[in-house]
Amino acid sequence: MIDLHTHSNYSDGTFSPEGLIKEAEKNCLLALALTDHDTAEGVRNLKNFDFPFKFVSGIELSLQYDNDLRFHIVGLFIEPEAEEVFRIENLQKNYREERNLKILEKLKNLNYDISYEEVKREARKTVGRMHFANCLVKKGYFKKPEDAISALLKTGKPAFVERKRLNIQEGIESIKKMKGISIVAHIGKELTDFEKIEEVLKKMKDFCVDGVEVYHSDHSIEMTKFLKKISKKYSFVVSGGSDFHGFNKEKVKIGIGRGNLKIPFKIYNNLLEYWTKKIYNNIS
Repeated sequence: MIDLHTHSNYSDGTFSPEGLIKEAEKNCLLALALTDHDTAEGVRNLKNFDFPFKFVSGIELSLQYDNDLRFHIVGLFIEPEAEEVFRIENLQKNYREERNLKILEKLKNLNYDISYEEVKREARKTVGRMHFANCLVKKGYFKKPEDAISALLKTGKPAFVERKRLNIQEGIESIKKMKGISIVAHIGKELTDFEKIEEVLKKMKDFCVDGVEVYHSDHSIEMTKFLKKISKKYSFVVSGGSDFHGFNKEKVKIGIGRGNLKIPFKIYNNLLEYWTKKIYNNIS
């Protein structure tokens, strides 16, 4: 069993990178990818770590597809110290900082008494909406972070602020410069209409995306079967992961997601083979 989509406290997870490795080992995983939002700093922190299984360096980017849609793209097998990684980290940090200050202003206008210093204490590095939610829970406004996000911080809610994003093509090209492969993450969470999903993935193929996250905690059995079929039809390499965030998403467990996720080790082998051919044989 493997898990190629997880987060540490270098983005919006609660486990340290080292703690994440221990959790994966405890659950008998054979391969793990750390894919923090907009940063590979957690991966770099594991540079000299003695891994008990196959480890994949990763990153997750939130990208604009068109005026209405945005999707997450996971980069796998990236070079965490590549110049492009540092460029993206700095760019996204600035985008997030600009958005975060606007969120704080909206919350204050809604009479929520929190400071940015309090919010930053909830994050190890990158500050995101989950850290605002955790802060609101600690201040007694909500019982759970999910409640704060649902009430205030989701799209269309009173304290939601959209942030600047790279477009899909820019993000895919960026991951390519990181020497990684690009995987469309949890598309079955963003869209439910099979016809629309195929339309989007066909366009993604034109943008030279490499693969699809077929296996995910929020994909139904029907969605997983459909994405397998589409991946075969358009020659996408298949990936999968739980999207583990630790205690920030308590119902999602590492490796098994919501309980029925089981990603075979051959998925890792197929991805490694694809990446090796792409990098060393210069396939498009």
